[in-house]
Amino acid sequence: MKIKSAGLAVIAVLMTATPALCADWVEVGADTQAKYYVDLDSIKVDGDNVSVLKRGIFTQVLTDTLGGTSATFKETIGTVEIDFPNGYPAAHNVTITATATQSTTPIGTGTTTLTLPSGCATTTVDLH
Repeated sequence: MKIKSAGLAVIAVLMTATPALCADWVEVGADTQAKYYVDLDSIKVDGDNVSVLKRGIFTQVLTDTLGGTSATFKETIGTVEIDFPNGYPAAHNVTITATATQSTTPIGTGTTTLTLPSGCATTTVDLH
């Protein structure tokens, strides 16, 4: 009887898991302020557009004004969309530039260039 109760508890936990817990989060970067992840299961290709969920988990609680209301948080989740208006350019070079902001003030920027493969790949953009 104890085994059945434990099994039901596990099933109940799995049924109530949030999408963030069920995602395939892969670490793609880290610095002294946060670790950064993307969800490989969330990658979607829609014509000439590619999107992926990204997540930042910060080392300290942050405070910012969001929609006119002060908010504190330690984690963010959002979508990054990459548009290829002329189709995915496999075997071509692409330059990626990223800028990190805090309260709309730039706090770091970085650029990298890579040759796009025919399938999936990862790269890192170091922010300075």
